[in-house]
Amino acid sequence: MRQALIPGVAAGLAFGTALGVHVGAIPWALAGGLLLLTTALIRGSTLSLWAAALCAGLALPQSAPMSDHLDHQLPGLTSLTGRVVGMPDPRRASVGIVVDVGAAGGPQVRVQAYVSPEAAPGPGDTVRLEGRWVPAEPEPWAAQLARRGIRGLFLASSCTVIATGPPGPHAWATELRRAALGRLARSLPDEGYRLMAALLLGARGLLPDHHAQAFREAGVAHLLALSGLHVGILAAGAWWLLGRLRLQPSWCYVLLIPLIAFYVLVGGARVSLIRAAAMFATLGAFVLLWDRGWVLRGWFAPLSGLSCVAIGVLTAWPWSVFEAGFQLSFMATG
Repeated sequence: MRQALIPGVAAGLAFGTALGVHVGAIPWALAGGLLLLTTALIRGSTLSLWAAALCAGLALPQSAPMSDHLDHQLPGLTSLTGRVVGMPDPRRASVGIVVDVGAAGGPQVRVQAYVSPEAAPGPGDTVRLEGRWVPAEPEPWAAQLARRGIRGLFLASSCTVIATGPPGPHAWATELRRAALGRLARSLPDEGYRLMAALLLGARGLLPDHHAQAFREAGVAHLLALSGLHVGILAAGAWWLLGRLRLQPSWCYVLLIPLIAFYVLVGGARVSLIRAAAMFATLGAFVLLWDRGWVLRGWFAPLSGLSCVAIGVLTAWPWSVFEAGFQLSFMATG
């Protein structure tokens, strides 16, 4: 039962999050979770702890349905002002950005916008866009975007940066990614550049349609989505190189964890990359503690470590419980 403690918490949180999307917000869920948690601590009840995790999942914030006001207003949208969220995604003829146009204190309203590559803003920039709004299609993709708070698409004919975002890891990673894409474009033929940009940096929008279709027909389209496979290849290659230098495993982890974290940023800080990097960092942190004698080797439970990562991912991105990547990667790794 003790070995199933943390995995049960992760499972309860996941089921609660999924249930919360279908039944809507439950005002008493957080209070009920705190009461159950108190009961679990006092009586040492594992079932109460799992039930508390289920209530916590119900209380996690979810994207609210679009109001009737916005439902009528967005189709006629010709200009918008907002802040760029996340890293821009380069495409063949445009750059995709997510713009947060929600008012302070109001509901979160985000739009997936496509701007000219010459006017592509950076993370955190405040921009004003002119263009037209279009609905997201097909319906499954629209539902996936809605869970992330994205209410539609905006095709921008002009983009003006009103204020530059603050410097930080996202801004530095964006500049480095642009520099890497530029170096690939100058060093390789056009088709080779687009293929390497998709495989190494996750810039799938640069890939021609017939190449993307060929990957799908061959059953290897997952190679185009940065995920644990890419993190594993990077970690294995770097581990082999460090092993040639006769470094101890603990020192290998000290060097590899920052390297992988940097790759996650350059790759766009996608949830799939963060998930895989967190799994690797959890193992590395335990090895470092064990190497210094602070923990016993028998204390490490791989399934519990994996469950801790799942809890962190669900807490930060509750909508990821519906992502096939989340479900398949955690099931396969488990």
